[in-house]
This record gives sequence, structure tokens and C-alpha cells, in this order.
Amino acid sequence: MNNKGLTGIEVVAVVALLGGALYLVVPSIFPGASKRAKQSTEATKAVEEANKHQAAVVAASVVKMGEVAHLVENVPVKSFLIEGSCLALSRRPTPDAKELLEAEKRKNAFLSGQLAVKDKLYAEASGETIKLRNALEKANIERRAVDLELEKAAAAEHAQFTQKLAIGGIALVFLAGFVYLKVMNMAPDTAGKSMADIRAGVKLTKAFDANLSPRFYSRIRKATKLATEPKDD
Repeated sequence: MNNKGLTGIEVVAVVALLGGALYLVVPSIFPGASKRAKQSTEATKAVEEANKHQAAVVAASVVKMGEVAHLVENVPVKSFLIEGSCLALSRRPTPDAKELLEAEKRKNAFLSGQLAVKDKLYAEASGETIKLRNALEKANIERRAVDLELEKAAAAEHAQFTQKLAIGGIALVFLAGFVYLKVMNMAPDTAGKSMADIRAGVKLTKAFDANLSPRFYSRIRKATKLATEPKDD
């Protein structure tokens, strides 16, 4: 009886075909996805840091404004300024240490009447404010650009996934057919050998026994037995 099964080369071919089909239909291994995810994370972090830094700078100024409010005479506006500054600080992150020093300089210049120094310090602070605003805007622009790239990549990957899913499905069908034929040993050359043996005078059963796989031959014998069994009237 022919016990031929899958050869080593054929096993490798089957595994390679199966691996190729999985590569086609599994989107998580598409190149570029992890890179875009990293870019998205970095862009989001840049926006968060820009917002946090700007808020910390504002908080430093509010701290000094609250300190000056305590120096005001006990009038209704004093309580408003103190309570307002406390409320604003509770809604802001920890004040920026460097900006606290700069705000302290502005406060001292203002209280000591050094108007020229005060104006210079406020001009410098205004320049820093513009830089902060520009940094935040740049971070937001980069964040929007990354979002747009993600949308384009998602649309492209969806189209690729649909195409590759179809190709993978076809490959799996061919793979299933290939394995079935190899297991059942019903290739054209097998049928040809059987026909040649029969024409050469070999009995049909011996020709099948010599060329067909055990599994397929057993199914033929079972089907033959069922077909020859007497049927009830």
C-alpha cells in the first residue's frame, strides 16, 4: 500500500504558504503602525507640556499678585484680590520656579517705584509670553498634522487590509485544496499510475492499493461496501 505523505520540502512549502497568508490578513504586523503611534504619543506629550508650562508661568504671576494684594488696605477689593488669586492658583499647576523669581523682580521694582526697571522687566516678560504662545501653537499644529497622517494611514491600511484579506482567503482555499490532495493522494499522476496498472492487467483493487493513500482507499472500500449491500424492499 502506498504510504506516501507530505515530503519535507512540501511541509516547508505549506508552512511558508500559511505564513504568507497570515501576513496578508493580520494588520497588526503592518510596518509603520508602531512608528505612527510613537509620533502620536510624542505630539500629544508636546502639547501637554506646552500647556502645562504656560499655566505654570501664569501661576507664578498670580502668586505675586496675591502677595501684593495683602499689602492693600483693608477694603473690599483686597478680599476680592486675595480670594481670587487663591482660586486661580487652585486651578493651575505648581508655579514655575524660574518665573517666580522673575515675578518677584517685577513686584519689587513696582513697589519700590523703579518704573524704568519695571517697564523693562514687563517688556521681557511680554517677549517670553509670545514665545510661549508660539511654542503652544507649534505643538498644536504638529498634533493636527500627526492626526491627519493617522487618518490617511488608517484609510490606506483599511484598503490594504481589504485587498490582502481577499488574497489571503484565496491563498487559504488553495492551501486547503493542496493539503487535501496530498493527504488523499489524488493528484493527476496518482490517477494516471492507477489507470496504467489496470490497463497492464493489474487488478483494480491492487492498483488502488498500490497507488492511493490508505485514507482515500479506505473510503473507497467503505463506499463500495455500502453500495453492494442489499437494500431493503
